[in-house]
Amino acid sequence: MAPYRVTDADVAAWRAGHPDDADLVGLGAYGAITAVEGIEASIRRDLPAPSGA
Repeated sequence: MAPYRVTDADVAAWRAGHPDDADLVGLGAYGAITAVEGIEASIRRDLPAPSGA
């Protein structure tokens, strides 16, 4: 989900079921890890296969 697409209504809906700030931090951390995994996969795809034993 692109950050610019998150509306005030989205935040209010999230807060209704997850009122604690720790839940919001966890959601942000999940998004960060997911982004890193996507970048890693992209880099691995573009690298040549290792040579040698």
